[in-house]
Amino acid sequence: MRKIKRNTQLKNMPCYIQKMLKIAQVLGIHIDVFQTNSQNWIFHVNVDLEVLIQGEDHLIDTFENLIDM
Repeated sequence: MRKIKRNTQLKNMPCYIQKMLKIAQVLGIHIDVFQTNSQNWIFHVNVDLEVLIQGEDHLIDTFENLIDM
């Protein structure tokens, strides 16, 4: 199991999580995504996400590379 952290804007969060879930499904790994914090700025809200990933190390590495594209 590996834990990774990512940050995204609130307006993009549903699409980003959906992308993570689809990539995980295709790779055959299991993920759980949790919102851990948010920062409210004048024009947007940033959200910190924590992702717990279960699977083989090479698949987790591939997952990380794909979600960062």
